[in-house]
Amino acid sequence: MGDRMIDRIETAIRAQHVNWKTLFRRHGNAWQCVLFPKLRLTEQDYQTLVRRLSAPEHARGLPVSAKTRAKLRAIANKSDSGERLYG
Repeated sequence: MGDRMIDRIETAIRAQHVNWKTLFRRHGNAWQCVLFPKLRLTEQDYQTLVRRLSAPEHARGLPVSAKTRAKLRAIANKSDSGERLYG
């Protein structure tokens, strides 16, 4: 399973605002998320989700692209207000 699907599952689970452990069931050798009933997670994918969901959402931090965007936006805002020139 790809990282995009794991990201999608994590986002859907966090949006529920419930104890995430109640949303998983063992299905043979795989794990099933009740929000995605047709999808079967490998043990490795499940453990990746466990690590992510066990950490507070704010602890994950922003992606590099979001940090860069925020930095450029702050520079532009200062320049628009006359506090700073670009560069």
